[in-house]
Amino acid sequence: MKSRKLLIVSGILSLILLVSVFGSLKQSSIYNFPIPIIAQINGKHSESYISYDFNGINSLYIQHVKLFGWKEIEVLGSKKIFEKDGKKIAITTYKDGFDLAIE
Repeated sequence: MKSRKLLIVSGILSLILLVSVFGSLKQSSIYNFPIPIIAQINGKHSESYISYDFNGINSLYIQHVKLFGWKEIEVLGSKKIFEKDGKKIAITTYKDGFDLAIE
């Protein structure tokens, strides 16, 4: 009986974790790179570049990106380069937002 309760509790916690990880991100139009769901395009964009208004890119977000299969391959100051399936994306953060660009 005790193990069944533990299994139910761990299942609920796992479900909450999955929803919080995958429910807080959406996909950008550049290689379907995951971005925060509340990030807004600030008007600057093309097929290979998008600028977003969003304050809060942090290590938790980077861990979410990695859960989607993107591997962090290089860090250059506020610019991080990720790779997945031979495609490279650079995310550059600044005070009030971030930029995504194809590398």
